[in-house]
Amino acid sequence: MFRNLALLASICGLGLCTTVKADTTLNFIDQANQSGLVQTSQGWVRVEQAAAPHIHMLFDSKNGQISVVNVEQKSYQQITPERIEQAAQQISTAREQLKANFHKLPAAQQQQLKPLLEQMANADKTERTIKAGNKSAAAGISCQQYDVLVDQQPVQKVCSADAKALKISDADYANIAGMLTMLAEISKNLSGQGSHAAISPKDINGLPIITSDPKSKSLNRLESISRDKIAAERFVIPSDFTATPN
Repeated sequence: MFRNLALLASICGLGLCTTVKADTTLNFIDQANQSGLVQTSQGWVRVEQAAAPHIHMLFDSKNGQISVVNVEQKSYQQITPERIEQAAQQISTAREQLKANFHKLPAAQQQQLKPLLEQMANADKTERTIKAGNKSAAAGISCQQYDVLVDQQPVQKVCSADAKALKISDADYANIAGMLTMLAEISKNLSGQGSHAAISPKDINGLPIITSDPKSKSLNRLESISRDKIAAERFVIPSDFTATPN
């Protein structure tokens, strides 16, 4: 139901302004040297990624709402905290019903679903550990490295930086952090496994400016930061776009 979020969530691994109101654009590159960006202005966040050139995400920090916009299809999906909670309840109910009724299923169907049940049972027992490492840097920004392990096996490396290191306003930092926190909550609810959920800023004391996966060899690294004014229409869904159901 949130099929477009998986692409946008891989970068996944990213208050009140204390000075003046400003806009921020974080430019990233991936392992194929393709670019993506995170922009924030006036409480809004926009995310683009090369892997999904016709899709972008908008986050409204004022009400915690995400819109996944498909420019090619002229459509968008809206995801609210209430919808996330509802989806999580539906997934939890389906899991429990499958466990309770497994013995009633035909033998062939039991054989087909048994690996899924075993996977679910094993996932419930996994434990995630986040260990701080050395300092690193991206785009001239100092960051703190973290190793993310599940059952002591490395699954991700993240390097994070706070608002001071990034030299962005507290408001811009809070907007992006709020979006990443919501994406982590979506990941947790859809997977049903806290150990495999996306990392939130509070887990790593900052925004991720370098993320890498040792298995897939995927990489996202901050390339540059711009504080130029961002056009307001960048955060507006065109009036002729159609809302699609979740």
